[in-house]
Amino acid sequence: MKTAGENEIKLALITLQNEGDRQPPFGLLYLATYLEKKIGFRNTKIIDKNFEDVMAGVREYNPDLAGISAMTIHYEEASERAKAIKKIFQIPVIIGGVHVSLLPNSLRTCFDIGVIGEGEETFKELISLYQEKKEFNRADLRKIKGIAFWDENGKIEITARREFIKNLDEIPPLDYKYADKRYFEPKPIIGVGKLARRGWILTSRGCPFRCRFCATSDFWGSGLTRFHSPQYIVSHIKYLKENFKIQHLLFCDDLFTLDRNRLKEIARLCEKENLLDGLTTTAQARANTVDDEMGEICRKLNIKILQFGFESGSKKVLQWLKGPTVSPEINLRAIEISSRHKIKVFGSLMMGVPGETLEDMKETYEFIKKAVKKGAYLFLFVATPYPGGEFWETAKDRKKVNEEMDFAQLSLYSCHNPLLLDERIDKEKFAELFLETRKLLRFQKYKMVWEILLNDPLGIILIIFRNPFFWFKRISLWLGKR
Repeated sequence: MKTAGENEIKLALITLQNEGDRQPPFGLLYLATYLEKKIGFRNTKIIDKNFEDVMAGVREYNPDLAGISAMTIHYEEASERAKAIKKIFQIPVIIGGVHVSLLPNSLRTCFDIGVIGEGEETFKELISLYQEKKEFNRADLRKIKGIAFWDENGKIEITARREFIKNLDEIPPLDYKYADKRYFEPKPIIGVGKLARRGWILTSRGCPFRCRFCATSDFWGSGLTRFHSPQYIVSHIKYLKENFKIQHLLFCDDLFTLDRNRLKEIARLCEKENLLDGLTTTAQARANTVDDEMGEICRKLNIKILQFGFESGSKKVLQWLKGPTVSPEINLRAIEISSRHKIKVFGSLMMGVPGETLEDMKETYEFIKKAVKKGAYLFLFVATPYPGGEFWETAKDRKKVNEEMDFAQLSLYSCHNPLLLDERIDKEKFAELFLETRKLLRFQKYKMVWEILLNDPLGIILIIFRNPFFWFKRISLWLGKR
């Protein structure tokens, strides 16, 4: 294989995140960093929809190979982009991300290869192969684990599953030179009530729980959770502070509060390095992992926001979704404990779950009233089937979804076409109750915006002035979605 140089192939990695999700494309950053650190491949450019027109960026870069990362909601757009790229450049296009990993049989002919699951090692092998031979032939592809491709008969062929990287510390820390630096400009931190430069870190992969609606276990491995060492984590936080002057850090783990001894060590090392001076943080938790000891650990980590999946106010529905270790009472207790430790609570709930009755939904309505009184900020969604997990299988059995569908139809916000709602539930009554419940939450959005305006009015005005169209559009969409 050639060393990096002018004759090296050029790789374009394309992200299709929504404008409202302005955070770096971590999956693509992991790939770009891994390729550089492991095989010396540096000719990678991330083309980011948040900051440039995708096709214009591809034309300017003129790559030899393209990769697209797509969640289910972006799969239709990813397919259209792939068709356009192949038509203009006649180059291979690889698709990766959660959607194709969980639904490889939905691979479309506009994609030459689908990367299934954890992609670093698989992508490294694909790039090495293409670097050497300037093509992908089926005999070579069959030797690479964790991919889907088209066989000689035009059928999808899926290779053996790729083993997970056991020691996460073997994965190099993200090199943000591949990301747009505008991600690190000050932004409003909703819930904290300030403008801040944000940073992000993923300290683990996976979750031991198997919630019926969640695909995390299917993607990262059933019941498998792998952790970065506290030393690795603290080193990366230090890098983010020194190089990007971050003021707010988001721990992006699916469940950050799983191992309290690990968190204690992270807090100890952060304190030793004075890393939390001037740095607030956000993390995700599960209600039954939160007690006063955990609240104190979170306080030491300067966590100002804990995000929970409360899911339902009905004990029957909640325990069907998440198991017997949670209940509405445990969820309310987690809010109270968090508040005692001066941590704000953000929580999500859903309606339209299989087997859920209108009476169950009314219990969610009552739970929301109690939780809001205790200070929680809540978000309500329509239960929606995405690939992976039992929701998808239920919807598939009911002929509501399939591998050939238009995946753009899947929406967390459309209460007029709930795909998982039982047939015996009147859709109009469901929509009426859903919208009535959502009204309970609308004022919270205005409260969040008001907090930031009060804390830093001049900063907010300056940020909006720099990009008034983006902020008007984003705030309007955000205030409208509840």
